[in-house]
Amino acid sequence: MYQPWMPKWVKQHYISYNSVDDIPVEIIERIKDGFSRQNSKNPLVSIVVIAYNEEKTILKSLSSLAALNTEYPVEVIVANNNSTDRTQEILDRCGVKSVFQPLQGVGYARDAGLQMAKGKYHLCADADSIYPPDWVHQMIAPMEQGEAICTYGRVSFLPDGNLSRFSLAGYEFFKDIAIGLRAINRPELVAGGASLAFTPEWENKSAGERM
Repeated sequence: MYQPWMPKWVKQHYISYNSVDDIPVEIIERIKDGFSRQNSKNPLVSIVVIAYNEEKTILKSLSSLAALNTEYPVEVIVANNNSTDRTQEILDRCGVKSVFQPLQGVGYARDAGLQMAKGKYHLCADADSIYPPDWVHQMIAPMEQGEAICTYGRVSFLPDGNLSRFSLAGYEFFKDIAIGLRAINRPELVAGGASLAFTPEWENKSAGERM
């Protein structure tokens, strides 16, 4: 969606710091409290986040995931893909469930998290992404209603000081047109792991068909 400015919901999670030691305690406590209230022992939705050396970016993602507003019982699992920085320290301080995967690679990391997932629906996320409050509902509702067997979301980019949000939005406008055209005949080619939902039975069925 073309949006030349940064939404308000993004700004509240746009946490910047030079060192993990500089993260305010109140932010850590807010995120920890959010996960404590949100995580279910019997989740319908398992959110699996993959992370590799994300100590400077993962707090933004965790902040947004801890603030999700959803009617579905959820759990959040972070697959730490052999990080050598202080990513794991942040995960522990924020009280989020995590698994350490020493084998390097997106596939290994994602699989480690999915193996722990208990939910009927698996929702994939990335540690360098910020998610809107209604993200779970938007992704899961079509599957719950029998309208889809898999859902995916598109991404927008955050300004980094070199490019403005306005110029990035222009790039995304034309990118989304190209994605929309490609999705007409091959929608599976435009589904990205940063925002992807599916059910384990379809994952297992697809794996069986490849064997």
